[in-house]
Amino acid sequence: MVNLISVECVTDPDCRTDQICYNNRCVNPCLIQNPCATNAICTASNHAAQCKCPPGLIGNPLEQCLTVECNINPDCPSNKACIRNHCMDPCLFDNVCAPTALCTTINHVASCACPPGLVGNPLVSCSAQKEPLPVESEPECTIDSDCPSGKPTYLSHYFALHQSMLFTLKVELVWKNHVETLALNLIHVHHQQFALLWTQSLSEP
Repeated sequence: MVNLISVECVTDPDCRTDQICYNNRCVNPCLIQNPCATNAICTASNHAAQCKCPPGLIGNPLEQCLTVECNINPDCPSNKACIRNHCMDPCLFDNVCAPTALCTTINHVASCACPPGLVGNPLVSCSAQKEPLPVESEPECTIDSDCPSGKPTYLSHYFALHQSMLFTLKVELVWKNHVETLALNLIHVHHQQFALLWTQSLSEP
């Protein structure tokens, strides 16, 4: 009389896909020979053990799963970004600003700006700001009525004569007996020769 031995399987396809045929029995491959790292997760699929790191860890599940600092930018402070699962300052990791510009991380993104006193494109170059051209001041007076009573006008309005004219001014102020005498001699005139003599006397009231 022959004793018949019941077997559950002969090959892996005789078992579910999450099992293997081991000693004619369908078993979980993770229980027979777990190839995963100690902190990895072993699951069975297609009659084989599959390893993966648990959520929040990265690395090689066959060797070691490591803790990650971040997965996305919101996992980090606003002045840092999630770079390769670490919270890092993008200005230090990959500074896109010009050498003379300032890099600041705002909302996980590097922002460039020219420092005070410099202008330009902070992504290209920042240079010193040019000083504005001086503005010529207006003359204090052009006629006698522009001046306070008792003071003669200076001859500033004569400097606005034609640019090509060459002249010399000789002003002689003579104060005698409370009388002011102003003599103006214009000579060496280019294009047009003229002479002007202006005498004004102010008597004390």
